[in-house]
Amino acid sequence: MSAILAVCGTAFCAMVSDGRMVEEPITDGKIKVLTDALPKVRKLNRNVLVGFAGDAVAAAQIINKLDEYDVQYMTLEKAVKVLQQAAQQTPCAPVGVRLLVGGRGRKGNFQLVMLASTEDYAPQTQPAKDGTYLIEGACSHTEVAPYLEQYVKPEAARWHTLDDIAKTLDGCIAKLAEADQTVNTKIFSRTCNVINGIATADDPAPFKDTINRRNQAMKIALINENSQAAKNALIEATLRKVVEPMGHEVVNYGMYAADDAAQLTYVQNGILAAVLLNSGAADYVITGCGTGEGAMLALNSFPGVICGHVEDPVDAYTFAHVNDGNAVALPFAKGFGWGGELNLEYVFEKLFGFGHGQGYPKERVVPEQRNKKILDGVRSVAFRDLCDILKDLDHDLVKGAFAGEHFAEHFFADCKDEKIAATVKKLMA
Repeated sequence: MSAILAVCGTAFCAMVSDGRMVEEPITDGKIKVLTDALPKVRKLNRNVLVGFAGDAVAAAQIINKLDEYDVQYMTLEKAVKVLQQAAQQTPCAPVGVRLLVGGRGRKGNFQLVMLASTEDYAPQTQPAKDGTYLIEGACSHTEVAPYLEQYVKPEAARWHTLDDIAKTLDGCIAKLAEADQTVNTKIFSRTCNVINGIATADDPAPFKDTINRRNQAMKIALINENSQAAKNALIEATLRKVVEPMGHEVVNYGMYAADDAAQLTYVQNGILAAVLLNSGAADYVITGCGTGEGAMLALNSFPGVICGHVEDPVDAYTFAHVNDGNAVALPFAKGFGWGGELNLEYVFEKLFGFGHGQGYPKERVVPEQRNKKILDGVRSVAFRDLCDILKDLDHDLVKGAFAGEHFAEHFFADCKDEKIAATVKKLMA
């Protein structure tokens, strides 16, 4: 009736299926083909894939239950839960149903989950691990494991692109089709994204290189000004919870408490953020103030900084993809009541969990990416050298921006620009 194969790594998941559907049960070995063009793998969103083998009618009923929810934002964990509940309530033919759910989980880790009617659809979860691939499959009338061992796993060492993986899986489907008349060679394939961007089968770059380029671990700096310093610990904990499983590092520059000796204003937030970003000591800055407006304006007053004003997850997602900046300013006083940490968590998930610069909506990708390049060019002309700017600003204002308790130990360890480092040392004196 069907075959589904999947490969999952630490930053991608790929699935392929055949397209044949036959009438069940099969009697006297006679195969009645109902269709040769039934896709058995579905991409719910850029993080989650679902595939099936077995009773196609039952599987379709189960998978269609997902459409009662907004699948665009459905997590892998939620998809598994919905599928399990629906499957346990859906009768199926003796051939059974096997569901494969693959992709990136809520904490950023890639995984494969198998749900089989023979196991009452109890989820069998396998997390991806560095240096290895998860390789899984199911076939209605043929034991698939020997095929994986013979035709898929030996090829893994030679995989360099997603095309390589697709070619291997297609070949395995073809071998299954030779031995099993319920399987054909009409191939359907889907991939889901690496953590920071999408790697598709037609991506010209090797997928390992693509992952390294797009999923590069970032050093994310957290900066709080004085009016919202009391929330620093909460913000840091929430940020770490979301981004550390993605491989990113959080560096807290304070303020750490309202009574810190070094009192940062939102203007000084801008100075500090500019120094961190332009020197390479940080790749991204999370900051804010009461409304977020002042901090945003301060950060955007400096070269090398593109700061967005972000109030909610939609703001975060669209800023990441449309504007592709390197800093955000959040309103830590406005609407920050019960559930404030949840909004922060969702903001950080959308900011860092779905890539950057991919455009939104899809039909606007090309002009948005073009406009971002134009803006970068305008800013390069509009601003002068950061070190010259720092020297011309009020000395006490600049020195105060670097007065945080842990500034020196963090900055000089991570700074990649000798000129900026020398300038900062001089201004701190």
